[in-house]
Parts: sequence; structure tokens; C-alpha cells
Amino acid sequence: MIFDKKLSFVNKTFFSLLLFLCTLTTQAQVEKVPVSVFFVNCYDNELSLYFDNIEMISKETGIAESIVSDYGTFKFSAIPGNYVFKYKNIFDQVMETEAIISQEMNTQIKLCVDHLTSNNVQTLASKFDHGDKFIIDINSSGCFHNERVTFKFFFLANEIVGEVWNGEKLKKRKHLGTDIKEIVDFEKKVRLISRQDGGCTTTDRYTIKLNDQEYKAIDGSCSWNGMDALYKQLFL
Repeated sequence: MIFDKKLSFVNKTFFSLLLFLCTLTTQAQVEKVPVSVFFVNCYDNELSLYFDNIEMISKETGIAESIVSDYGTFKFSAIPGNYVFKYKNIFDQVMETEAIISQEMNTQIKLCVDHLTSNNVQTLASKFDHGDKFIIDINSSGCFHNERVTFKFFFLANEIVGEVWNGEKLKKRKHLGTDIKEIVDFEKKVRLISRQDGGCTTTDRYTIKLNDQEYKAIDGSCSWNGMDALYKQLFL
């Protein structure tokens, strides 16, 4: 009886291995197709200057392959199938994007670099409530520019009112409802991006205030335009 069980186990193991090898052989016989990958800032769907090497994992076989990437757009060839692409965003968080590589067409895959994964980053914005005033002051400077924009948010009785100021000039005012999630997520991004390596010729300095509480951060990564992102997300 024990011998029969061992034999059954050996048979199952053998057939599993045989099936795996057949899968590899079948894949090897399938012609690879061209694939285009884009690293994009998803708040405005524009190409990003950021890039990170990618791990491409087949959902059919579980086999992983490393892809050397490049700025903006790059191309490689792959066997058609269902894949998971793993990479790091500009905030040093591991992201996963599922995609189907088609045999009939040149597959184009967009990888967002400015989305957040779930995290426990503490923020002042999460405490923003009725009667509060919340300010995000951004000073961006570089070789050929020096710009300062202040975003002011007032939590009134029934809604949040947002304002954009250029110096002493009010540029725009907008009613934003009562959901503070995008404001909270923006501050999380500021706190995370400030931990990344600098070395860029452009430096963005952030001062975030909730009433009398204050937080300051510097982004020298050149991977994220927080000023532009906040304006497009909340005021367009």
C-alpha cells in the first residue's frame, strides 16, 4: 500500500513536470510580438521623465522576466498572453499593472508613475474639518524659472472652497464639495517624494499648513510636478 502511494506521488510529480515542460516548449514555438510601454503621469496622461526596470510575470506560467526600461517610451518583444508588470512608482512604492499582450496588434501598455498604493503616511490634511483653513504653498525654482503659487482651502459649513493665488493675485476660486481625499493624497505624495534622491536643477519647496500646524518638504527629484498636478486635479 505504501509502495502504491509512493508510485502515485511519483507519477503525479512526473506528469506535472511534463506539463510544465510542454508549456515551455509551446511558448518557445510561439512568435514574439512587439510591445510598447509608456511611463506616464496619470493625472494628465503625459509621458514621464521617470523610469524604472520592470518585472514582467506571465499569469499562465508564473515565469518572471526582467525588462530594462528607458525614459518615457520603450519597446521590447514578448510572447502573447496575460501578464503582470511590477515596477516602482516615483514615490518608491511597488506597483502592479495587469495587461494582455495581443498577437494581432502592437500592444501599448501605460504604467502610471504618480499613483499611490495604500499606505499609512500621516498628514495634516486628514485632520482638515469644518471651520479650518488649509494652505499649500509651493515655490518652484530652477535655472530658468522661479514661480510661487499658493493653494488655499476653506472648510465652510457645507463645502470646501479652494483658491489659487499667484502672489497677492487671486487666480481662481472653485467650490470643491466636501471630499478631502485628493487633498490628503496630495500631501502624502509630497511627504513621500521628499524622501527620494535629489540632484535635479529644479527644486520644489512645499509649505503645508493646517491652521497653526506646519509641515515643510523639498522635492529635488524632477520626477513630479506637484504644482501642476494639484491645479489640474482640483481646479480644471
